[in-house]
Amino acid sequence: MNQLGITFEQYNRLKANDGTVFLELYQLYRPLIWKQFRQRPAELTEADWRQEVSILLIKTARALAPGDYRAFTKYFQTACWRRIYRLKTKAQNQNTIIVQLENQTVEEILPLGREQYLQILENLLNSKWTTAKLNPIQQQILKLSVEGYKGSEIALMLNQTINQVRTNLMRIRKKIKGIE
Repeated sequence: MNQLGITFEQYNRLKANDGTVFLELYQLYRPLIWKQFRQRPAELTEADWRQEVSILLIKTARALAPGDYRAFTKYFQTACWRRIYRLKTKAQNQNTIIVQLENQTVEEILPLGREQYLQILENLLNSKWTTAKLNPIQQQILKLSVEGYKGSEIALMLNQTINQVRTNLMRIRKKIKGIE
């Protein structure tokens, strides 16, 4: 007999985080899992995807009420699609910001222990553009973004909203493009 979806017994074992049920569910949902994997970003490995799938299985089981276990397949499929979509958009949205920093010293910009970036920073410091054209908050945002912090992390550090950080980054980019 071919099993079409998760059984109530498997659902309960999964919800209880029983490790023996994972192999059964990997076999059951194998076409769904690897169909989504084919749409992955390049940096996602098979091992990483297996780990993501395990997490998604548990989260999906915990999110469903016991009476709704028959809808598990659809919810799990949607969860896999969303996870791949988020990983793809995260990879696509990682922009490199090239900024010329003339009036700041290398020690101000260079985080401790990152000497390999010295040549890049020296090139940036020798350019024509100056951060003095930015207000103090924009200078802080620029410095943190050059150090590699995400917008949400910068917002937390500077006690601002993410939208304020994004707006300031857009203004900085406009000023840089206007000078080039």
